[in-house]
Amino acid sequence: MLAGLVIDRTARLDFPAADAALSMDEFAVAMASASVHRIDPALGWHLWATDLCLAAAGRTGGRQARIVRVPVFHNSYNDGILPAAFQRSASLLKAKYAQLPRIPTLCGVI
Repeated sequence: MLAGLVIDRTARLDFPAADAALSMDEFAVAMASASVHRIDPALGWHLWATDLCLAAAGRTGGRQARIVRVPVFHNSYNDGILPAAFQRSASLLKAKYAQLPRIPTLCGVI
């Protein structure tokens, strides 16, 4: 399920907010400074927001990451190929959550 309002170079995605995020794009993250969760620098630029969602769900037994419906502007224009850096981050994320049979992300299932 998609959530939030994204205005992109090629599309406008307008969905309701969600109280149960499994994955989110890094361009749209806001965290409280007092949060117990931290961005994992080993993941590099890719998938660290998904890691935060999974960490929140694992810590509480439920999904705590939320997606609000505020306009976010994104510039996604590529040739449809995920870079090697994304693949490295995906491998690290899969190893970190080896107990999960699948990890849904915005770019496909890991």
